[in-house]
Amino acid sequence: SLQNAIKETLRTATIEPWAARCQDVDIEIAGHIIPKKTPVIQALGVVLHEEEKWKVPQRFDASRFEGAPQDQLAFCPFGFAGKRQCPGQDLALLVMGVFLATLCPKLKLQLVPDQIVTPTSAVITRPQDEVWVTLKKRLSS
Repeated sequence: SLQNAIKETLRTATIEPWAARCQDVDIEIAGHIIPKKTPVIQALGVVLHEEEKWKVPQRFDASRFEGAPQDQLAFCPFGFAGKRQCPGQDLALLVMGVFLATLCPKLKLQLVPDQIVTPTSAVITRPQDEVWVTLKKRLSS
């Protein structure tokens, strides 16, 4: 499905490599006390490619999202699971779906041949160099 392809794209692309937040209260995680106001960083780029959670994590496979829902801690491209997720997550997924459902039936998108896209991580992951694509109008049926 389109939604599964979007989710797998978010997982494999790792647009946001990490998320951070501070608790208002002291908390205990796995027997360790984390004092309030201590920054807690979640390495999303690691979790989204963890072999224990994702079979052959380097391979794009949208069928991973068919059937049972994914573990919220394994699939969290928008940051922390639960009530600390990005408030714009649902809107972002909706906009991606509408954009692709409108564009894909009309146009075929491809990377320019022999182009190598090298990701660069910072606050967000982006290509190191410009990415060139070709657009071809699909024939009407």
